[in-house]
Amino acid sequence: EQVNELNLLVKSELSSIGNRRRRQKLLLTIMESCQCIWGMISNHMSRNFAYDFLQVAKYLERADMTSRILELTSMLVSDKRSEALGQNEGLFWATLLRVINAQQMYIQSNNSSLKAKKVLAFLIKDEVFPRSLNYSLKAVGHYLSYLPKGNELVAEQIALLESMQTYSNEKHPPENIRPMMDALQVKLTQLSGQIISTWFYPDYSSK
Repeated sequence: EQVNELNLLVKSELSSIGNRRRRQKLLLTIMESCQCIWGMISNHMSRNFAYDFLQVAKYLERADMTSRILELTSMLVSDKRSEALGQNEGLFWATLLRVINAQQMYIQSNNSSLKAKKVLAFLIKDEVFPRSLNYSLKAVGHYLSYLPKGNELVAEQIALLESMQTYSNEKHPPENIRPMMDALQVKLTQLSGQIISTWFYPDYSSK
Protein backbone atom coordinates (compact mmCIF):
# COMPACT_ATOMS: atom_id res chain seq x y z
CA GLU A 1 0.00 0.00 0.00
CA GLN A 2 2.79 2.43 0.90
CA VAL A 3 4.63 1.64 -2.33
CA ASN A 4 1.48 2.15 -4.41
CA GLU A 5 0.74 5.46 -2.70
CA LEU A 6 4.28 6.67 -3.35
CA ASN A 7 4.03 5.61 -6.99
CA LEU A 8 0.78 7.56 -7.43
CA LEU A 9 2.22 10.60 -5.68
CA VAL A 10 5.29 10.71 -7.93
CA LYS A 11 3.15 10.36 -11.06
CA SER A 12 0.85 13.17 -9.94
CA GLU A 13 3.78 15.51 -9.20
CA LEU A 14 5.85 14.92 -12.33
CA SER A 15 4.38 17.92 -14.11
CA SER A 16 5.51 20.27 -11.32
CA ILE A 17 9.16 19.25 -10.88
CA GLY A 18 10.28 22.15 -13.05
CA ASN A 19 9.73 24.33 -10.00
CA ARG A 20 12.79 24.00 -7.77
CA ARG A 21 10.94 24.38 -4.48
CA ARG A 22 8.32 21.79 -5.39
CA ARG A 23 11.01 19.47 -6.73
CA GLN A 24 12.93 19.63 -3.46
CA LYS A 25 9.73 19.05 -1.51
CA LEU A 26 8.91 16.01 -3.64
CA LEU A 27 12.41 14.56 -3.20
CA LEU A 28 12.15 14.98 0.57
CA THR A 29 8.75 13.26 0.55
CA ILE A 30 10.17 10.37 -1.51
CA MET A 31 13.06 9.96 0.93
CA GLU A 32 10.72 9.96 3.93
CA SER A 33 8.39 7.47 2.26
CA CYS A 34 11.27 5.14 1.39
CA GLN A 35 12.47 5.24 4.99
CA CYS A 36 8.95 4.42 6.14
CA ILE A 37 8.75 1.48 3.72
CA TRP A 38 12.11 0.12 4.87
CA GLY A 39 11.00 0.49 8.48
CA MET A 40 7.91 -1.60 7.76
CA ILE A 41 10.01 -4.23 5.99
CA SER A 42 12.48 -4.40 8.88
CA ASN A 43 9.77 -4.76 11.52
CA HIS A 44 7.06 -6.78 9.81
CA MET A 45 8.49 -8.89 6.99
CA SER A 46 9.19 -12.57 7.58
CA ARG A 47 12.86 -13.51 7.36
CA ASN A 48 12.52 -15.61 4.23
CA PHE A 49 14.23 -15.70 0.84
CA ALA A 50 12.34 -12.60 -0.32
CA TYR A 51 13.72 -10.67 2.65
CA ASP A 52 17.23 -11.96 1.97
CA PHE A 53 17.06 -10.81 -1.66
CA LEU A 54 15.95 -7.36 -0.54
CA GLN A 55 18.86 -7.11 1.86
CA VAL A 56 21.38 -8.25 -0.76
CA ALA A 57 20.03 -5.60 -3.14
CA LYS A 58 20.07 -2.92 -0.45
CA TYR A 59 23.67 -3.48 0.54
CA LEU A 60 24.86 -3.83 -3.05
CA GLU A 61 23.25 -0.47 -3.80
CA ARG A 62 24.81 1.07 -0.68
CA ALA A 63 28.27 -0.14 -1.60
CA ASP A 64 27.84 1.17 -5.14
CA MET A 65 26.56 4.57 -3.98
CA THR A 66 29.31 5.02 -1.39
CA SER A 67 31.96 4.08 -3.95
CA ARG A 68 30.60 6.62 -6.44
CA ILE A 69 30.60 9.37 -3.84
CA LEU A 70 34.19 8.53 -2.92
CA GLU A 71 35.15 8.46 -6.59
CA LEU A 72 33.72 11.94 -7.12
CA THR A 73 35.46 13.14 -3.97
CA SER A 74 38.78 11.84 -5.28
CA MET A 75 38.27 13.75 -8.51
CA LEU A 76 37.57 16.98 -6.62
CA VAL A 77 40.59 16.56 -4.37
CA SER A 78 42.94 15.83 -7.26
CA ASP A 79 41.62 18.69 -9.42
CA LYS A 80 43.90 21.72 -9.60
CA ARG A 81 40.90 23.85 -8.77
CA SER A 82 40.68 22.08 -5.41
CA GLU A 83 43.50 24.13 -3.90
CA ALA A 84 40.84 26.22 -2.20
CA LEU A 85 39.51 23.05 -0.55
CA GLY A 86 42.62 22.88 1.58
CA GLN A 87 41.56 26.09 3.27
CA ASN A 88 38.14 24.62 4.08
CA GLU A 89 38.99 20.95 4.53
CA GLY A 90 36.79 20.43 7.56
CA LEU A 91 33.74 21.91 5.83
CA PHE A 92 34.36 19.83 2.70
CA TRP A 93 34.54 16.51 4.55
CA ALA A 94 31.67 17.43 6.86
CA THR A 95 29.50 18.00 3.78
CA LEU A 96 30.55 14.64 2.35
CA LEU A 97 29.62 12.86 5.58
CA ARG A 98 26.26 14.61 5.75
CA VAL A 99 25.43 13.47 2.22
CA ILE A 100 25.37 9.85 3.43
CA ASN A 101 24.17 10.58 6.99
CA ALA A 102 27.54 9.62 8.43
CA GLN A 103 28.71 12.72 10.29
CA GLN A 104 27.46 11.84 13.76
CA MET A 105 28.74 8.27 13.59
CA TYR A 106 32.12 9.47 12.32
CA ILE A 107 32.47 11.88 15.23
CA GLN A 108 31.51 9.16 17.71
CA SER A 109 34.02 6.78 16.15
CA ASN A 110 36.95 9.16 15.75
CA ASN A 111 36.38 11.94 18.25
CA SER A 112 38.66 14.09 16.13
CA SER A 113 38.70 16.78 13.49
CA LEU A 114 37.60 16.04 9.95
CA LYS A 115 40.66 14.96 7.99
CA ALA A 116 40.69 13.32 4.57
CA LYS A 117 42.57 10.18 5.57
CA LYS A 118 40.37 9.49 8.60
CA VAL A 119 37.12 10.12 6.74
CA LEU A 120 38.15 7.81 3.90
CA ALA A 121 39.25 5.09 6.30
CA PHE A 122 35.91 5.37 8.10
CA LEU A 123 33.81 5.13 4.94
CA ILE A 124 35.87 2.29 3.49
CA LYS A 125 36.91 0.08 6.40
CA ASP A 126 34.67 0.80 9.41
CA GLU A 127 33.27 -2.44 10.84
CA VAL A 128 30.02 -1.14 12.35
CA PHE A 129 28.79 1.80 10.25
CA PRO A 130 26.07 0.41 7.90
CA ARG A 131 27.07 2.56 4.93
CA SER A 132 30.78 1.82 4.95
CA LEU A 133 32.04 -0.34 2.10
CA ASN A 134 33.39 -2.95 4.49
CA TYR A 135 30.08 -3.31 6.36
CA SER A 136 27.98 -3.32 3.18
CA LEU A 137 30.07 -6.00 1.49
CA LYS A 138 30.02 -8.19 4.60
CA ALA A 139 26.23 -7.85 4.72
CA VAL A 140 25.94 -8.92 1.06
CA GLY A 141 27.82 -12.13 1.86
CA HIS A 142 25.78 -12.68 5.03
CA TYR A 143 22.45 -12.65 3.19
CA LEU A 144 23.75 -14.48 0.13
CA SER A 145 24.70 -17.39 2.38
CA TYR A 146 21.02 -17.90 3.30
CA LEU A 147 19.92 -18.29 -0.32
CA PRO A 148 19.91 -21.53 -2.35
CA LYS A 149 23.18 -21.63 -4.32
CA GLY A 150 24.19 -18.49 -2.48
CA ASN A 151 27.47 -19.94 -1.31
CA GLU A 152 28.55 -20.20 -4.96
CA LEU A 153 28.62 -16.39 -5.06
CA VAL A 154 30.09 -15.79 -1.62
CA ALA A 155 33.59 -16.29 -3.05
CA GLU A 156 33.01 -13.23 -5.26
CA GLN A 157 31.83 -11.24 -2.26
CA ILE A 158 34.88 -12.30 -0.24
CA ALA A 159 37.18 -11.10 -3.03
CA LEU A 160 35.43 -7.72 -2.99
CA LEU A 161 35.74 -7.52 0.77
CA GLU A 162 39.42 -8.38 0.72
CA SER A 163 40.07 -5.70 -1.89
CA MET A 164 38.62 -3.10 0.50
CA GLN A 165 40.53 -4.43 3.48
CA THR A 166 43.81 -3.79 1.68
CA TYR A 167 43.09 -0.06 1.84
CA SER A 168 45.59 2.04 3.74
CA ASN A 169 46.24 5.76 3.87
CA GLU A 170 49.83 5.20 2.76
CA LYS A 171 48.95 3.14 -0.33
CA HIS A 172 45.84 5.08 -1.28
CA PRO A 173 46.07 8.85 -0.72
CA PRO A 174 42.76 10.71 -1.28
CA GLU A 175 43.62 11.80 -4.81
CA ASN A 176 44.29 8.16 -5.85
CA ILE A 177 41.05 6.61 -4.59
CA ARG A 178 39.34 6.83 -7.97
CA PRO A 179 40.96 3.74 -9.62
CA MET A 180 40.15 1.67 -6.55
CA MET A 181 36.48 2.74 -6.68
CA ASP A 182 36.33 2.15 -10.44
CA ALA A 183 37.54 -1.42 -9.96
CA LEU A 184 35.04 -1.98 -7.15
CA GLN A 185 32.14 -0.75 -9.28
CA VAL A 186 33.09 -3.14 -12.09
CA LYS A 187 33.15 -6.06 -9.65
CA LEU A 188 29.86 -5.01 -8.06
CA THR A 189 28.28 -4.98 -11.52
CA GLN A 190 29.67 -8.46 -12.21
CA LEU A 191 28.32 -9.77 -8.91
CA SER A 192 24.92 -8.23 -9.63
CA GLY A 193 24.93 -9.92 -13.03
CA GLN A 194 25.74 -13.27 -11.43
CA ILE A 195 22.86 -12.83 -8.98
CA ILE A 196 20.49 -12.11 -11.87
CA SER A 197 21.69 -15.09 -13.92
CA THR A 198 21.56 -17.44 -10.91
CA TRP A 199 18.05 -16.68 -9.65
CA PHE A 200 16.12 -14.50 -12.07
CA TYR A 201 17.25 -15.44 -15.59
CA PRO A 202 19.12 -18.74 -15.25
CA ASP A 203 20.67 -20.29 -18.34
CA TYR A 204 19.24 -23.81 -18.57
CA SER A 205 20.85 -24.53 -21.93
CA SER A 206 24.13 -25.52 -20.28
CA LYS A 207 22.43 -28.05 -18.00
